[in-house]
Amino acid sequence: MKLMITKVRSLVAVLAVFAMVLGFQMTTVNSAEATDGWESRIVIAAGTAKNKLSVGQKADATNGQDGQYDAPAMLKGELKAYSGTSDNPLWRDIKGLGNATWNLNIESERSDATITISWDSSTIGANAILVDSATGAEVDMNSENTYAYSNTGPRNLSIVVAY
Repeated sequence: MKLMITKVRSLVAVLAVFAMVLGFQMTTVNSAEATDGWESRIVIAAGTAKNKLSVGQKADATNGQDGQYDAPAMLKGELKAYSGTSDNPLWRDIKGLGNATWNLNIESERSDATITISWDSSTIGANAILVDSATGAEVDMNSENTYAYSNTGPRNLSIVVAY
């Protein structure tokens, strides 16, 4: 009897989660168990200048450039932010499932600016860490939603996801 009650409780919990997901029609997943993937918008701001990047993982994406998922960055203005390399800058960078790293490059013409990076922590894949290569600072992107630094020149940061 106890085994049956436990199974019923488990089924009710699964159905409640399923109904919640359907009810909210969520498009992002924050779970190491995700089979279809996740995507999160990263906003980089310096004063009134903003760039928006999108990083994530999809089951059918590759770690190379995918025309279906990746979008090239158009670098103009006083704030330039992109994922990838200067030879292949991306505003949207979707990788395959599994451990992954996104290299974020940020440049601002405003030497006195505070650069702020923000995201919605509920849309970040499991165990994501933002790493600032200049300072060694590490930010848990699943529990925090911003990181800021004083602009001293071009900066490289990484988002590291481990399952």
